[in-house]
Amino acid sequence: MLNPDVLSAAIKEQQSAEDTGSYGRLKRDQNIWNPDGKISSDQNSHTLGEKTFQRAYSDIKVAKGNATEEAVCYSLKDQFSSIETQRKIDLEKNTYTKSDIIATHANQNIQIGDISIKEGESMGVEVKCGEAAYLSSQISHIDKQLSGFDVYERQDESVKFHKVVMVTADYYQMSDSSKGHLNDVVKSHNACIHVLPFFANDITQTMARME
Repeated sequence: MLNPDVLSAAIKEQQSAEDTGSYGRLKRDQNIWNPDGKISSDQNSHTLGEKTFQRAYSDIKVAKGNATEEAVCYSLKDQFSSIETQRKIDLEKNTYTKSDIIATHANQNIQIGDISIKEGESMGVEVKCGEAAYLSSQISHIDKQLSGFDVYERQDESVKFHKVVMVTADYYQMSDSSKGHLNDVVKSHNACIHVLPFFANDITQTMARME
């Protein structure tokens, strides 16, 4: 099995396209938020534009995270008997978490980076798409998600359950202390990190160019 990077083809196509871009919306180095490079001298328009920018920025952050999760699900769908997203898992003290992806019973041996999954085994995946600062801010949330995978794993210990955190290549740009903290958290749950072969901004730019 190839690494779950089904967005890579679109990203590579974008990067090798002519100046207008393969999707025809923007020229290569145009600002996706202000493609015409216009600056308003009207203060009210500027304020409104700033609000629009913040709203659009927030929307695309959510969208690119969802797109990455969908890409991972798509790449795994024929490799497992079932793929479940947003499964609610109860934790201690009346709290719960929702898992990004639980893939059960591999129908063949699968290799994802350094992770070897044998036929019949299952996998839980937490997907994080974002710049280095975002990944650093999500460490406590990743800890909680992996705690949910721990609970799920204990429900049926007869089946090997792999716990995987998939992050964009922005992982390599995290500070040494943040990266070490994340690695320690992942190791404490007997989980693994798989670094996807693209950056969060690659997805942002690709989505901006799509029709």
